[in-house]
Amino acid sequence: MCESYKVIQVAKSQIGYLEKSSNSQLDDFTANAGRANYTKYARDYKGFAGEDYQGQAWCDMFVDWCFVKAYGVNKARDLLGGFDAYTPASAQYFKSRGQWYTSGPQPGDVVFFENSRRINHTGIVTEVKDGRVYTVEGNTSSGGDVVRNGGGVWPKSYALYNSKIAGYGRPAYAQQSDQDYVTGLYHDLLGREPDAAGFACWVDALQGGASRDNVRQAFLQSEEYQSKRQAAEDTPVMAYQRWLNTYLGGYLKEPLEIDGKCGAKTKKAAVMAVQLYLNKNCGSRLAVDGSFGTKTKTAYETVCRGRKGDNVRVVQGLLYGHGYDPAGFDGSCGAGCEKAIKQYQADTDRLVVDGRCGKATFAELVR
Repeated sequence: MCESYKVIQVAKSQIGYLEKSSNSQLDDFTANAGRANYTKYARDYKGFAGEDYQGQAWCDMFVDWCFVKAYGVNKARDLLGGFDAYTPASAQYFKSRGQWYTSGPQPGDVVFFENSRRINHTGIVTEVKDGRVYTVEGNTSSGGDVVRNGGGVWPKSYALYNSKIAGYGRPAYAQQSDQDYVTGLYHDLLGREPDAAGFACWVDALQGGASRDNVRQAFLQSEEYQSKRQAAEDTPVMAYQRWLNTYLGGYLKEPLEIDGKCGAKTKKAAVMAVQLYLNKNCGSRLAVDGSFGTKTKTAYETVCRGRKGDNVRVVQGLLYGHGYDPAGFDGSCGAGCEKAIKQYQADTDRLVVDGRCGKATFAELVR
């Protein structure tokens, strides 16, 4: 068994802990609960890291605390590359040591999330299955989306394609046996127990000199894995891209690649779809060029609760592309869509949180 199980057990043991309103009753899970960022994790962090960040955002201190409890100060420092309460710095530790991955998470990885400006939240991966990554995070909420500064320790899960996942830092845990490693690949990537012939083949390959990374890549490239991945990753963003191709038709020089990524071409197509909508429904006579300039901003119609139309569908697709769930891709802005807009606005830090996708929010979505 890989020794990552130790930190996973520690993290799970903390589920339900609530931050405190003051520097009192820090060890009790629920007493003195508040929103002032006082925690036992920051108190203990000062002891092993030498920095006092009590009363400040504590997701990163929670991760460091779990590693220290699982392995002791010195080994935790070595596994993480160092202690830091600032998430971009902690991510950089892994990047500097070649232990940074943007796909293929594993239990025991440290997951990092980002907003439009920087990495801003972190947690510990506990499981990967059925196209989702499961985590335990500090300073979050029990809700479904990425929530920084949320007030407690909670288990979370995300689709592997969630655009707010920046990447994964992988500590250099003590190695598993070849047999355990191959079994883990069958479980994590194929979702099943090993078949005898395949198991023996891969173990023999490792013992014959093949690297673990090469064996893992072979699993990732296998027809069985690709078939499962296709089923798991037929994402809402892919559906959005297909819709944009159909809606825009000849206005696109070439169809969007259905890759599930809300990149520059998809965002440009989203602006074109809004321009086409405004021309069709409002007589705006805009150039369908994908530029959210002065004329398009002037003609733009705010998407808010109760609105229906293809302009709502454009916003819903963009929300999915940014990792927020508007509860449907149906062209109707209901409670779920309004909630997703608010969550996006709150996480972006530069927008008024009102649940209305006006010009400023739309401009941020397509930036």
